Amino acid sequence: GRSWSAAEGLRGQSIRAFAQAPSNPAMLFAGTLEGVFRSTDAGVSWTQISPPGSGEIHEVESLAIDPTDPDVVYAGTWHLPWKTTDGGKTWSNIKQGIIDDSDVFSIIIDPADTKTVFASACSGIYKSENAAELFKKIEGIPDTARRTRVLRQDHSNRDVVYAGTTEGLYKTVDGGQ
Repeated sequence: GRSWSAAEGLRGQSIRAFAQAPSNPAMLFAGTLEGVFRSTDAGVSWTQISPPGSGEIHEVESLAIDPTDPDVVYAGTWHLPWKTTDGGKTWSNIKQGIIDDSDVFSIIIDPADTKTVFASACSGIYKSENAAELFKKIEGIPDTARRTRVLRQDHSNRDVVYAGTTEGLYKTVDGGQ
């Protein structure tokens, strides 16, 4: 960390989210106020994979990359979550079950069961067991702490999920049951 250099393709961008493809360490993703960008050469060059100038996929606050397929990307924005399964050629809104106009702060994908996806938003924590086709709100965290800024799943016990909220840290040991 003694020296740093700017990634030219992202110069001037406000980077709000950053992820690395678990299956390809040279593949990096950046979420910015303008959209989702990808590098396939460890950050040397960057390409926007969300539609440039999109009125929907911008203000990207969170990213998650499928552990087995780097073409599957989840992006949480200041208003709803999105998903691409073809490396950004097409995007689908994955809001089914999530309260409209929810800032999506964090998204995690279960590495052993990629159909299990958790998303945290200003309206609470949501879980999908069908690759984000439908989310269900997880209960149990007090209403005062529903603004969950970050989620992390335990690497050795996938039923353990931590939720960092505006009112402290919470933990489930049963996958959000």
